[in-house]
Formats: sequence, structure tokens, C-alpha cells
Amino acid sequence: MPLITIAMLVGVGLGTLVQDEKAAPRDGGGVVVLIGDALLEGDYAFGSIETALTAASGNRPILFRNLGWTGDTVKGEARAAFETAKEGFERRAALVSELKPTEIFVAYGMNESFGGVEGLEAFERDLRALLDSITEKTNARITLIAPIVHERLGSPLPDPGEHNAELERYRSVLRRVAEERTLGFVDLAAAGIGASENSSFPDTTDGIHLSQEGYRRAAAAVAKAIHPGLSIDWDVALDRSGKALQPTVGTTLSQIVGDGRAVRFVALDTSLPIPGLSARRLRVNGLEPGTYSLKIDGKERTRASHEEWSGNAGVRLESGPETEQAEALREAVRAKNTLLFHRLRPQNQTYLFGFRKHEQGQNAQEIPQFDPLVAEREAEIDRLKRPRPHTYELIRVEDANRDD
Repeated sequence: MPLITIAMLVGVGLGTLVQDEKAAPRDGGGVVVLIGDALLEGDYAFGSIETALTAASGNRPILFRNLGWTGDTVKGEARAAFETAKEGFERRAALVSELKPTEIFVAYGMNESFGGVEGLEAFERDLRALLDSITEKTNARITLIAPIVHERLGSPLPDPGEHNAELERYRSVLRRVAEERTLGFVDLAAAGIGASENSSFPDTTDGIHLSQEGYRRAAAAVAKAIHPGLSIDWDVALDRSGKALQPTVGTTLSQIVGDGRAVRFVALDTSLPIPGLSARRLRVNGLEPGTYSLKIDGKERTRASHEEWSGNAGVRLESGPETEQAEALREAVRAKNTLLFHRLRPQNQTYLFGFRKHEQGQNAQEIPQFDPLVAEREAEIDRLKRPRPHTYELIRVEDANRDD
């Protein structure tokens, strides 16, 4: 099968996001490429990791290309198709280079760990070769993601104890190589992914492949590791007149008014909330006795007594337009990635581009027709990731009923 060029694969205006071939700073947006095994390909179905990193980028332009491939290894074996692993390795390196990434996430180790102690030396050798193949052609910032814990789900699935010992050996290689090369490092096992022992919401479907809950928790762990200084919480504390009791966290307030029986303000958040990582709390002290309704953009979201609103913990806001926008963003990411997957990996690529293209090669012209569809989704993602102002009104229910 001939090497498929990036012009054939992802002609979606990558160059507009890359000013030069030097890696942009982490907060500068750019092109983020994800390469790895099922850990990353599985995120196509959920969009959690990409959504968390997109939300953390704020208003900066950022583009993601998920090149995860189930069954892949650092050698590129799953990408070889009808060729050798060497050619699969070279194809992956060429594709990453042509995307001109500013940041690359590399997630391997789970598949290789089944090779046990005997496979450690080859894993390290091939990992270093993979990183060399990337750094030869790009100055992108590189982050290694170490695999999750093999989750203990009970019979009839096998006991993961022995495999977890092997996994830790492979994580140690990843950790050491990251330290030697001054690369970023995210240890999903250290973050407890796969070790939650929550039988109602397990992290995996079979012990090693993440569930929806697992991806949610993994996304939070990645975002926290990559953006440690990001203000992802939302905390507002006011007195009855609307005066701030402490510095506001995660949002900027304007048009604040209050009289002891009602408080109103407009909030523009720093970034969208990240599920599993962001907490939202509102506290208003000195309210007159009664039950208070919180409306956001005119829609009631919760009710609580004046004591609850003024308590040290305030009231946690579990839902609102910001969380709904974050979910809409995730759905847009999922839709884009579905299109991109078929663009990058058409099921009949052997007939379109490979050794049987003499049979159906004329249909290869249809593959670039995914490009405008992907571009539409990318524009939607860019729009959805940007926080919007929302009007908060805390009104005493008794007063509101009397007005009605």
C-alpha cells in the first residue's frame, strides 16, 4: 500500500493554525496530535480527553488529530496493514510530521506489557526509536501517557495482580525516558484510573479498556497534569449587597446588585467546566430568612434556604448553562472525530489506495469530501468552547410568589 499523504488525508487548513515549525507554548493553542493504542482510539466514542483539553485552551485556536489505533504498539505494528511493521512505523512518523504539531501525546505500554519482563528491553528500544522519529522532524512538545491500572472486576475475568506488576515495570520505563528527555508525563495509574473499585461505575469494560466513566476520570487527570495552574473551579462568595467576600475564582462578575432579599450578577467564566475536575459553588451571606431560588438566564436551577446559601460551603451548582455547553462541546468533538476517523481510515482503503485500487480506485475522489464536513464541526467546536456570559438571580421565593 503506498504511503497516503496528508494532502489526501486531512486537508482541513492545518497551516492556518501553525505560525512556524517551532513548538508553541502550551497555552498558545496550535495542533495537538494524539498517537497511541486503544486508550486514545477509544476516546473517539466519548470525546472526553479531547473535550477536556479543548475546554482548557480557552479562546486560543487549537486543533486535535487523534491517530490512536487499537492494537498498536511503539513499533507501529497495527498500522502495517499488508506491509511490514517497519513500514507502519515510518508511515506513522511521516503522518505526524506532515501534521506539523505543536504538541504530541504518546500513549503506549498496555499492549506491550503482555510481553512481560522479557519484552521490556525491546519496548524501551522501540519507544526511543519512536520518539527519535518524531523529534527528527518536529519540535513539538511531547507528553508520554502511562497506561491505567488493570481493573479488578471479579470472576469470570482473570485476577489482574500479576499483570499489574508487569504494567508497573513498563510505566517505570516510560517515566524514566520522560525524565531523561525532559518530556511531559501523565501517569494514569497514579491518578487511580482503573483502581477506583466502584462496582456501580467501573473505569473499564473488561479490565483494560476504559468505560465512559473511565474516560471521564482519565480526561480530568490529563487536563490536571497538563494545565496544573488552570483555574477550573468556580467559586463566588458575596454578601447581601453583592460585595465580594473573597476573590472570585473561575469567573468575572459584572452588573452586581443586591438588597438582602435578592442578588443579581452577570458571570463570564474563564473556561468551560471539565466533568470530574470542576466544582461550582455559590455563597451569599446575610440574606433575610426564607427559601431562595437560583435562576440562571431566567431558568430555575436550584432552591435552598438562606442558611444553606450563607453557610461556609455555600451551595454546589450541579448543572447550568455552562455544564450544558460543555456537554454540547463534547458531542461536537465526537461528531468531528467520527467524520475524521472515516476520512483517515476508510474501511475499504485497500481498494481505494492500495494494491486493489485498480478495482475501485476511482472512488478515492470521494474521501476528500469529508473535509468540509470536518471543517464545519471544527468551527462549531471553536464556537462552543468559548464561555458565554450568563445572568444569575438569587430571589426569595416568598417575594417572587407575591409578585406573581
